[in-house]
Amino acid sequence: MLHDPAASRAFIVRIVVMLLAILTGCQGAQPSPAGRMFVETPVLSSLQPEILALHALDAPRPAVRRLQLAVRVTANGKPLGTSTETVGNAAEGYGEYVEEGAYRATDGRCTLSSRNQAVAAGGFLVLLEIAEIWSADCGGGGKTRSEATRMQIVSGRLFPLQVGNRLALRYMLLESGEGTPEGAADQARPVAAEYEVIERVPDLRTASGRSAGEAFVVRVTENRRGKPSSLHFTYSTALGWRVGYKTDLTAELVDWSR
Repeated sequence: MLHDPAASRAFIVRIVVMLLAILTGCQGAQPSPAGRMFVETPVLSSLQPEILALHALDAPRPAVRRLQLAVRVTANGKPLGTSTETVGNAAEGYGEYVEEGAYRATDGRCTLSSRNQAVAAGGFLVLLEIAEIWSADCGGGGKTRSEATRMQIVSGRLFPLQVGNRLALRYMLLESGEGTPEGAADQARPVAAEYEVIERVPDLRTASGRSAGEAFVVRVTENRRGKPSSLHFTYSTALGWRVGYKTDLTAELVDWSR
C-alpha cells in the first residue's frame, strides 16, 4: 500500500514488520541518525526538488477521490480485511492520500487497524509516508515515517502505459521509527527498482460488475541492500491511480468515486 510500496512498498511488509513488534513487544536498539526528513504530515509541498523534477514519471493527474479495496491472502484466498483510500490534493501525477484499513490476523485472534498518510506518484510510487498500525485486542502498535530522496531515472519510461514499457529507478529511502525525533531519519536504504508493464486489461470490472475501463498490470522488482522482492499492481487509466496490488496479499478494487 503499492508501502513500502508499495508502491509503493508492499503492504505486507508493513504488516509483518509492525505485527512482530506488536506480538513480541521487542524494542530494537536505536540506530544513529541518517539524515533529515519531512516534518508534520506528508504534503505535496514537502517533496524534494529532484523528485518534482521527475514530473511524476509523466503519470496523468489523479482523477479518483475514494477507493474501496478488499484484501485477502494470496496463497489461499482467505479474506483478511478491507482498505479505503481517500485522495486529497493532487497535481500532475502526484496525489496526497490517506489509506485506512481493518484486518484480522494470526488466524483471527487479532484485530489490526492501520492508517497511512502519504504522497505518491500514480498511487504506486510512495514518496512521503507516515504509516501507523495498532491492535485493540493484541496490544501495542507503532508508527514509521519514510521519504524517497536522491531519485534518478536510470533508463526507460512507463507513461503513456503500454505493454513492454520498462523503467528503472534508483533512490535513497529515509526511514524512522517510534521514538525518533520528528525530522530525523534512523537509516537510509538504497533502492533499485524496475517496473515493467506486462498486461493490458481492456475492461477492468469489480466483483459487482462495475467497469473501471482500461487498466494495466505492472510488475515491480525492488532491491534494497541486496534483498530483492517483487509485486504486481494494477493501474486504471481512467482513474489515474493504482487500484489493486498483489504480493503475499491481494487487494482488489471494490468501488470508487471521483
